[in-house]
Amino acid sequence: MSGDHIKYDEALAVEMNEEWEKQDSAASGLVNQGAEDFFTGEKNKFPDLKKAFIEKKKYVCCMDEGTAHMKMEGKLCMAGSGILYPASSYEDRLQKVAEIYIRKEINNITSHDGCGAADIAWKALKDSERKKLSVQGIKTPDEYGKKWAEDLKETVNMILRKEMKKSIVWHDHITEKEMVRPKEFHNARVVWFDCTGKFDPAKLGERIPKGFVIDNSEGAKYDKTKDSQEYPFAELAVAIKIALGDHGLNDKFSKSPFTIVIVAPSVEVLENMKQKITGRLPADKKDKIKVDGFVEPKK
Repeated sequence: MSGDHIKYDEALAVEMNEEWEKQDSAASGLVNQGAEDFFTGEKNKFPDLKKAFIEKKKYVCCMDEGTAHMKMEGKLCMAGSGILYPASSYEDRLQKVAEIYIRKEINNITSHDGCGAADIAWKALKDSERKKLSVQGIKTPDEYGKKWAEDLKETVNMILRKEMKKSIVWHDHITEKEMVRPKEFHNARVVWFDCTGKFDPAKLGERIPKGFVIDNSEGAKYDKTKDSQEYPFAELAVAIKIALGDHGLNDKFSKSPFTIVIVAPSVEVLENMKQKITGRLPADKKDKIKVDGFVEPKK
């Protein structure tokens, strides 16, 4: 191992420690108090909590904490902006995801640098498929993620034109400099597993830890296939793998657990989802994960 590589590893370790410490007050408070008390208890630090629940969606972004915590008003979060959504083909996936975004009246679809979902989708392609893409100049996961977002934009606009509606959907690419996490690793301490379809953690700033955001409301309402109903849990499995793997804070979760925070519209949904998620946790990582949650405030 070269001296430069050792220095890089040491610098990365220092940065990861700094990121852990920076969030430790908020993350420890969430773990020690429990989510319900942390957000709505007597020591309430969130009189503006209701403002973090936004009905109207404008943007689609990745579940990545580096994009999900960006200050974009009204975000719908999906891994790679839907690049992993269950479908029989690329074209079928475009159609299914486009229909979700049209229902939500989305007007901006984003992709981003270093997208883990795009990397998963890229690696799942056959060699022959990657060769065809290479001819088009698509040679990396990030380029594939951009292509997906562009194709999705065109699909949405095509459907809108057929329905005699104005085409107003755009694609923007988010660079690593614009993201709100280090480019070298994921600093998520939690997953915000949103069953309301409204929660935007960026509204609460640094008072809460960074986390992946998973929407468990939109697709489940309309697409009743088993694969689609299971899709949010597939995203959750990806988030756990990243956070507790080499690209996340990994072994540091031996000190304090990686927390899955269910954001629920009711106590009944919260308790039901706790059981579902707990039953799906990977056996070899259960000791580093806590499943918790709170109910959306009514006023």
